[in-house]
Amino acid sequence: MSQEHPQRPRLSLAAVVHETVLLLPGVWSGAAYALGLWAAIGVAAALSPSGGLGIGLALLGGGAGLMAMGACLRIAAADDPEGAKALGLGKGGLQMKRAELRLLGAAALCLLFWAIVASLVGLTVLALFGGSELDVAAIQARDWSSVGPAWRVAVVALVGVGAIIIPLMLAARLAMAGPATVAQGRMVSLPAMAISRGNVVPLMLGLGLFSLPGLGLLGVLAVFGGALAAIGSAITVAWLLVPMWMGFLGVAYRAVRIDADAR
Repeated sequence: MSQEHPQRPRLSLAAVVHETVLLLPGVWSGAAYALGLWAAIGVAAALSPSGGLGIGLALLGGGAGLMAMGACLRIAAADDPEGAKALGLGKGGLQMKRAELRLLGAAALCLLFWAIVASLVGLTVLALFGGSELDVAAIQARDWSSVGPAWRVAVVALVGVGAIIIPLMLAARLAMAGPATVAQGRMVSLPAMAISRGNVVPLMLGLGLFSLPGLGLLGVLAVFGGALAAIGSAITVAWLLVPMWMGFLGVAYRAVRIDADAR
């Protein structure tokens, strides 16, 4: 007999986005110390010369970032502030507990799996392109009429689009590993794909939406360049991009979780 997977609730993107926006002030205030520490170390690392000091600051920044993400996820994945404290939230988000180590392990496993799949997709595209017998010189010269038969160009183009979309979809499915690891008190890596099943598109759209403010600001900073861009980028990632991502994922997790997830 075949075993059916339990149906997951379908995410209402508008509802999750609305709740995330309302939650963000609480995320920023509840994790303020951790976010501030991460931003400060990031600024110091960006301005420090390369060498031992830069490597040391980068390692410290990684630890501070892990702590800040753990704090943001606790706040977002919990039903209320007391629930966040029950999950181990420290004062101002300053805590380094087993949940942070679990997050690190889950992230490493998810990244490894994602890299394997992305590599296979990339190799498939390269093999298909190599066997398509398209004129590389014509492509480089942008002489599209001489590239080759239109149907071959269309097939390669479609496969190329798929090579971009598939890794993005996989990343969205694996993104639930963070809030699930914090909320369930155990390391959740590949099983996160079962939690996000059926909700990949809302997750991708939501993450993309909450990326826009930070990416837009990073783009503006890149125009100026220099020390201003380095300082602004560290602050933007710590205070804008990551809290928004973690907040959205935590709210989305609460929206789709079932009783079995908490066991």
